[in-house]
Amino acid sequence: MVKLNTLLAILLMSIAVSCQSNKTRDFNICDYGAKGDSLTDNAEAIQEAIDACHKAGGGRVIVPSGGIYMTGPFTVASLWNFMWRQ
Repeated sequence: MVKLNTLLAILLMSIAVSCQSNKTRDFNICDYGAKGDSLTDNAEAIQEAIDACHKAGGGRVIVPSGGIYMTGPFTVASLWNFMWRQ
Protein backbone atom coordinates (compact mmCIF):
# COMPACT_ATOMS: atom_id res chain seq x y z
CA MET A 1 0.00 0.00 0.00
CA VAL A 2 2.87 2.38 0.82
CA LYS A 3 4.47 1.66 -2.57
CA LEU A 4 1.19 2.39 -4.32
CA ASN A 5 0.77 5.70 -2.46
CA THR A 6 4.36 6.68 -3.28
CA LEU A 7 3.89 5.80 -6.93
CA LEU A 8 0.64 7.77 -7.08
CA ALA A 9 2.28 10.80 -5.45
CA ILE A 10 5.17 10.72 -7.94
CA LEU A 11 2.75 10.38 -10.84
CA LEU A 12 0.69 13.38 -9.68
CA MET A 13 3.80 15.52 -9.19
CA SER A 14 5.03 14.58 -12.68
CA ILE A 15 1.74 15.63 -14.22
CA ALA A 16 1.77 18.93 -12.33
CA VAL A 17 5.30 19.73 -13.49
CA SER A 18 4.61 18.83 -17.12
CA CYS A 19 1.53 21.09 -17.21
CA GLN A 20 3.46 24.22 -16.28
CA SER A 21 3.91 26.80 -19.01
CA ASN A 22 7.44 27.55 -20.17
CA LYS A 23 6.73 30.73 -22.10
CA THR A 24 9.88 31.99 -23.80
CA ARG A 25 10.44 35.70 -23.35
CA ASP A 26 11.80 37.74 -26.26
CA PHE A 27 13.97 40.85 -25.85
CA ASN A 28 14.25 42.75 -29.14
CA ILE A 29 17.40 44.90 -29.23
CA CYS A 30 15.45 47.68 -31.03
CA ASP A 31 13.25 48.01 -27.94
CA TYR A 32 16.43 49.00 -26.09
CA GLY A 33 17.50 51.63 -28.62
CA ALA A 34 19.41 49.66 -31.27
CA LYS A 35 19.37 51.06 -34.79
CA GLY A 36 20.15 49.01 -37.89
CA ASP A 37 21.59 51.97 -39.80
CA SER A 38 25.19 50.61 -40.10
CA LEU A 39 26.46 53.72 -38.27
CA THR A 40 25.23 53.54 -34.67
CA ASP A 41 27.21 51.61 -32.05
CA ASN A 42 24.54 49.31 -30.62
CA ALA A 43 26.68 47.71 -27.90
CA GLU A 44 24.82 49.51 -25.10
CA ALA A 45 21.38 48.53 -26.44
CA ILE A 46 22.48 44.91 -26.89
CA GLN A 47 23.94 44.86 -23.38
CA GLU A 48 20.70 46.24 -21.93
CA ALA A 49 18.68 43.54 -23.75
CA ILE A 50 21.03 40.80 -22.50
CA ASP A 51 20.87 42.14 -18.93
CA ALA A 52 17.06 42.38 -19.01
CA CYS A 53 16.82 38.84 -20.37
CA HIS A 54 19.14 37.53 -17.67
CA LYS A 55 17.26 39.35 -14.88
CA ALA A 56 13.94 37.98 -16.15
CA GLY A 57 15.23 34.45 -15.75
CA GLY A 58 16.09 33.76 -19.38
CA GLY A 59 14.76 34.09 -22.87
CA ARG A 60 15.88 35.16 -26.33
CA VAL A 61 17.71 38.32 -27.38
CA ILE A 62 16.36 39.11 -30.85
CA VAL A 63 18.25 40.90 -33.64
CA PRO A 64 15.63 41.77 -36.27
CA SER A 65 16.30 41.47 -39.99
CA GLY A 66 16.50 44.38 -42.37
CA GLY A 67 19.43 46.28 -40.91
CA ILE A 68 23.15 46.30 -40.24
CA TYR A 69 23.73 46.48 -36.49
CA MET A 70 27.19 47.78 -35.64
CA THR A 71 28.43 46.93 -32.16
CA GLY A 72 31.39 47.07 -29.88
CA PRO A 73 32.10 44.62 -27.07
CA PHE A 74 29.38 43.44 -24.71
CA THR A 75 29.36 41.07 -21.74
CA VAL A 76 27.39 37.87 -22.02
CA ALA A 77 25.38 36.34 -19.18
CA SER A 78 23.69 33.01 -18.62
CA LEU A 79 20.11 31.96 -19.43
CA TRP A 80 19.74 33.60 -22.84
CA ASN A 81 19.87 32.75 -26.56
CA PHE A 82 20.93 35.07 -29.37
CA MET A 83 18.45 34.97 -32.29
CA TRP A 84 18.70 36.54 -35.73
CA ARG A 85 15.32 37.06 -37.40
CA GLN A 86 15.16 36.54 -41.15
